[in-house]
Amino acid sequence: MRVVLILEILHGLAYLWKAAKAPCAPEDPQAAQGVADKIEPRLHGQGHAIVRNLRRGATLQGMSPPQREPIAQGATSLAHHASSLTSPHSLAQGSPIATGVIEGACRSLVKDRMAIPGARWGREGGEALRKLRAL
Repeated sequence: MRVVLILEILHGLAYLWKAAKAPCAPEDPQAAQGVADKIEPRLHGQGHAIVRNLRRGATLQGMSPPQREPIAQGATSLAHHASSLTSPHSLAQGSPIATGVIEGACRSLVKDRMAIPGARWGREGGEALRKLRAL
């Protein structure tokens, strides 16, 4: 069995918002455009390019260390997870890229089954059931 890890899009999105707001005033519409400009490449698996652009942009703008902090955090997180970022192949297969689908599957796999009234699931039996339902 081949397992593919995909970093859900909302995780990276939070970092991109913080990075986009760093050089802007709090309600500047340019922040939203900055995020929009980076989401498309992220969906196509270009995480390394986003990281380079974030870091280069902060350097070119001459930002102070406190201003650069949210950008550095976002770039570091995205760099660490670059291999798990959404790829065109994952999108083409219809793989889930947001937490709602993933959390719903977890609830279905574990909680709904384990919380049946009167059921006596131990750790070993619960793990076996989880693996069976995951297949």
